[in-house]
Amino acid sequence: MEIKLFKKGDLVEVTDVNGQQLVRKAVEISGDTIYICTPEEFDLSLKKGKEPICVGFKIEFVKPCHG
Repeated sequence: MEIKLFKKGDLVEVTDVNGQQLVRKAVEISGDTIYICTPEEFDLSLKKGKEPICVGFKIEFVKPCHG
């Protein structure tokens, strides 16, 4: 089993239910779930001092973004 280490703010890639690759920002990892949001939501939440609106993905379906 591959160990994946992500930290808050890392760019990641996920595949949505339609098979489209999406670039998102990591927000939090809890167990085998990683919570992600759009880069725009992440940046806005930092500016406003609030928590970003996130969606959870099983970490096995998330990979680091290299570009």
